[in-house]
This record gives sequence, C-alpha cells and structure tokens, in this order.
Amino acid sequence: MKQYVVHGNTVRTVDMEELKTANDTVTIEQRGHRNQLRLYRTRTGQIQVEYAEDKSVIKPILRCIPAVIIDRVCYTALVISLVVIFFSSYQCVKLDTLVSTKLTGIEQRRTELEELKLQNGELKAVIDSAVNPDVIYREATQLYGMVAPDNSEIITFTKADTGYVRTWDDIPSGKVKEENIAVMLTNRILKFFGK
Repeated sequence: MKQYVVHGNTVRTVDMEELKTANDTVTIEQRGHRNQLRLYRTRTGQIQVEYAEDKSVIKPILRCIPAVIIDRVCYTALVISLVVIFFSSYQCVKLDTLVSTKLTGIEQRRTELEELKLQNGELKAVIDSAVNPDVIYREATQLYGMVAPDNSEIITFTKADTGYVRTWDDIPSGKVKEENIAVMLTNRILKFFGK
C-alpha cells in the first residue's frame, strides 16, 4: 500500500510496509543485558540505526533468573509478610483485651476496697460506741472482783525467743517465789475483801 507524503513543493510516495519496518526497535539480549537496536526513518527519508547499550547492573542479574522462580519468591515473601502482619495484629488485639480486662478487674477491686473501707468504718464506729473502757473497768472491778496487780506481784523476765508470742508460756523457775500455798491463799482472800 502506497501513501503520499508532501514536503513543501515535493510529493513523495512511501511504501507503508517499508515505513513500518523502518520504524522498529530490536532488543538484543546477552547475559541479561538488554541492548537495543533501533531502526527509524528521518524526515529526509533516510534510514538511521541507533544502538543503545544497557548499563544497569542489577536488572541483568535478575533477568538471568527464570520468571517462575521470581514469581515463587515474591509469592513466598507475600505469604510470609501476611502471616507476620496477621500474627502481630493478633498479638496487639490479644494484648489490648488483656490490658482492658486487667483494668476492669483493678477498677472492680478498687470499688470493693472502698466499700470494705466504708463497712469497716461503720463497724468501728459501732464497736467504739458500744465499748466504753470506763464501763468495762467498772464491771471488771466491781462485778467480777478483778484487781490490778501491785508492782511486787508483776514478774518481768526476758526471753531469747521473741519472734513468736506464746500465750501459755511458762514463767522461768528462777523468777517464781517459792511460797506456801496457805499463805498465798490467805493473801489473796485478804486482798479480795480489801484488807
């Protein structure tokens, strides 16, 4: 098929198949480098050839690797990154729920503590109002006949084992005065009747 091209006063006929082949780029690949050979026609109608050398370093190395291997590596990297993203987001959600449940538990414990403090305050006020030390002393001395001991009747001694208080500990034998039982009973009876 012929086409007419007008340049100024000149009319030329150009064959379209020749024009197509004259405007083409051929790629020559050698060891991963893609050098290009470009054919084109100038305005004057001359055919020109340009040679462009591929100067990149990494692209030729990657081009030597088959596309299937690159696809599998990319697919594996994608799957691994998705697993890492899912695992890290799962851990974040798990940690967030753990923190929120702990905070809820802490708030519940605080409210329970405040309620117990109020109850303890109320009970202490009831006990303090019910327990009058003067009344207790009066009942103990008058009703039950309890008497405060004299200083001579108090036995003081030191113990080596002070870590644990024992209620029913024996008084050391060196601290007890040896008295007759009859004399002790007489003294107690006289004290009881106030003589």
